[in-house]
Order: sequence, then C-alpha cells, then structure tokens
Amino acid sequence: MNWTLSMKNLKNLMAAGTFALALVTSPALADTVSVGSLAVEVPDNWYLTTIPEDEIDTRQILVSNDKAADQAIMMVSVVPRDGRSLSQISSDTRKYITSADMDGVIEDERSTKVDGAPAYLFLYEGRSEHEQQGRRKFMRVVVERGNEFYVLHGVADHVPFANYAGVMRNIINSAKWK
Repeated sequence: MNWTLSMKNLKNLMAAGTFALALVTSPALADTVSVGSLAVEVPDNWYLTTIPEDEIDTRQILVSNDKAADQAIMMVSVVPRDGRSLSQISSDTRKYITSADMDGVIEDERSTKVDGAPAYLFLYEGRSEHEQQGRRKFMRVVVERGNEFYVLHGVADHVPFANYAGVMRNIINSAKWK
C-alpha cells in the first residue's frame, strides 16, 4: 500500500473522529445564575457581562470567553405576559423574525418544554439589530411561566454559532424553576 495514501486516510479518519467527538462532548456547566424564578447554569469559560441600557427586559447576559468576533452570547429576559398566550407571543416573534427589519429566515421552530413549562423554540438567521454586525444566527426559546414569559436568546456570527449551538442548548436545558 502506498505510504502517502495510508497517511492521508489516517488523517481523514482522525479528523472524522475528532469531529464526531466534538459532536458528542460539550463543555461542563459550572456556576448558576438566577433570573426571577428561573436559574440557568453558566458554562465553564463563560462570564456575565453588563446589560446595555436599551435591553429593558434583559436580566442577564452570558458571553463565551473568546475574542469578540468569535463570541457567542446568551441573554435571559423576562417579559410581562399582559394577557398574551404562548401562541400569541410565538406568532409575534415569528412576524418580527420575518419582518423587513430582521429579514430573517426561520430554520426550525417547534413547541418544547423548559423544566416542565410550555415553551416555543426558534432557530433562525437574520439581520442583527446592530447594523455593524450584519447577518447572524439566533436561537430563541420563549417560556410561559405564571404572569411572565422568560426568553432565552442566543446569538453569534455563523461560524461561532455552529461551534456554540450545543452549549446554548445546554444552557437552555439546564434551566430550573426555583
């Protein structure tokens, strides 16, 4: 057998194995933060940051410990229910995503649960509210709980999003009601 061909096959197998390992492993989750009656775990190497003044419903922002261009961000917001159902707020969210402002494309949407509470998930790509950042990828879960909606909203540029989508899901799955 040709030595060059064997080394190339070995490298391909190792790369495939590394990729498969990356798909089944995820960073360990560490500290917990609370937002109202919801607690989520903060992954290792992530940190809390200050909340911009224009984010009036946002209560916590978690950021991956990377340079800005490679960061993933997860925001936890609390929005008053104001008589709306989960179906209504999900419909409003869908309209916003596909509006001219966001120019979004929904890749996945479905009913789900967060620690037993009814929720709705959106996975989409669209224009960031911050024009200098262009089009980005988003994961948003709206959770109905009492008189409020809890919104867990992840965002990143396309490549970091692919790297952090599993970690964002881990944060959402770690959510527990107090």
